[in-house]
Amino acid sequence: MTHLIKVLLLILFSALSSCTDNLGILSVHGSSISSLKPDQATITFQITSLNMSAKESLKNNNQIITNAISALTQLNLTNNEIGTSDFNLGPSYQYIYYHNNTSSNIFKGYQVTNTLIVKTNKMDMVGNIIDTAVKSGVENIQSVDFEISPSLFQSVHDDMLQNAVRNAKSKAELALKPINGKIVGIKNINLNQKATPRPVPMYQAKAAAVANFVSGSTEVYAEKKNLNVGVDVQFYVTN
Repeated sequence: MTHLIKVLLLILFSALSSCTDNLGILSVHGSSISSLKPDQATITFQITSLNMSAKESLKNNNQIITNAISALTQLNLTNNEIGTSDFNLGPSYQYIYYHNNTSSNIFKGYQVTNTLIVKTNKMDMVGNIIDTAVKSGVENIQSVDFEISPSLFQSVHDDMLQNAVRNAKSKAELALKPINGKIVGIKNINLNQKATPRPVPMYQAKAAAVANFVSGSTEVYAEKKNLNVGVDVQFYVTN
C-alpha cells in the first residue's frame, strides 16, 4: 500500500512538473508606500570637561551629568528613557605648527567626555528636554533623531505587505494585457524586501545656540517619513 502511494505521488509530481514546464514565468516587483509621522525621538548630548587635574575634570563632568539627569527626571522621564554611553578620560594636547617647520604638542589638561542619551516617545516634549538639559549645564547637542518605532512600523506593515503583492499582480496583469496573457499561478514570492526609513537628524550644534534660536522654549518638529515595503513575485503565465 505504501509503495502504491509513493508511485501515485511520483506520477502526480511528474504531471505537475510537465504542466509548469509549458508555462512562462513573469517576474515582477511590487511595492507599497505609507507616510507616517515619527513617534520616537533620540536626543544625544555630549558633555565635555577639561581640567589640569584628571580628578577635577571627572568631578566636573559627573556633576553636569548628575544635574542634567536630575532635571530631566522632573519632566516625568523614566530611567529607561535616560542613559549614558561612550565615557572617555584622557590627556588633551594642542598641536601647534611653527613657521620654521617645527611643531609641538602643548598639554592642555585632562579631558573627560560622556554621552547623555534620552530616548522617548513623548514627542511633544523634545524641545523642553533640550531646554532643560541646557539649563542644567549641558553645552553640546550631538544629535536629535526622529524615528518610526518598531511597534508603529509593525502596526502598518501587514496591510502594506498585502498592498505590495496586489501592486505586483496589477503590474503583471498590465504587462500581459497587450498579448492576451493570463496569470495561472505563482512560482515564488520573496517577502524579504522591506525597508524602514533612516532616522531624521538635527545636525550637531552648541546647546546654547539652539536654546537661543527662538525666544522662549526650543521648538523642534518631526516631518512625516515614507515607509516602503516591497515584494518580488514570480508568476506562472500563459497566452
